[in-house]
Amino acid sequence: LPAKSIELVAAIDPGGYIYEQTNGGRIRINKAQVTLYQCDTNDQCDVWPAEKYRQDNPRVTDESGEYYFMISPGKYYLQVEARGYKQYQGEPFVVKNGSFLNFNIALKPKILWRFLHIFGL
Repeated sequence: LPAKSIELVAAIDPGGYIYEQTNGGRIRINKAQVTLYQCDTNDQCDVWPAEKYRQDNPRVTDESGEYYFMISPGKYYLQVEARGYKQYQGEPFVVKNGSFLNFNIALKPKILWRFLHIFGL
């Protein structure tokens, strides 16, 4: 019999998403701006230079709230801003092997925004 080859395909969730937690579940947030910061050994942090890796930073989420960064080893943190929501600044995290970020981040609505949204103003 002739030899046969088998090709395996692995599905990887390469990114995370931004959402609001409600009583009805998670609402994904469109047009959230996700900025990745990289920190040096002295904990001085700057916006990660994505253009060196043919990526964008910050990223803007689509209607599914998704974002992604493919990064190398180092220390980082994420900051997220979206209209009507409180700004999120994450805790620093360390990446030991290059990988995709896949943190799902919940934003909290601003009180006035929630009021206006409920009453359609």
